[in-house]
Amino acid sequence: MLAKIHSLILILATALLSYGQSSFYLEYAEAYFNANKQEWGLSEINFHQLKLKNFVQDQHNGAAHLYFIQTYQGLELMNTHFAVHFSKDGEVVFTNQQLKSILSQRINPTFLINNKTHLLTKVGQYLNLPVNKEM
Repeated sequence: MLAKIHSLILILATALLSYGQSSFYLEYAEAYFNANKQEWGLSEINFHQLKLKNFVQDQHNGAAHLYFIQTYQGLELMNTHFAVHFSKDGEVVFTNQQLKSILSQRINPTFLINNKTHLLTKVGQYLNLPVNKEM
């Protein structure tokens, strides 16, 4: 029983240390992004539109890696990423990104589909088909 308690304490301590380390790197990643986003042509993107997908710290050299995906109105955008790679000393050594700018002009507005009839009406309007109101 005592061994199980020690194991649980060890697991909790490791989780807390990992969270503390990732939040340290997260703050630096945000500062680095904000300092460079204009140079990258992404001035209208807010760091909070990026969602942290993974945090990895290498056991062999202590380097840390944060991987983000871009979001728009809460939805993750496919084929977008921002990665920040830190040395064991906490300095940014490399970044790579493939983010989309001016999303409001690139993404079609959405509309709520209430039912099948509404859907068919919207499709008919999109295809310039005459719509029978008696559906």
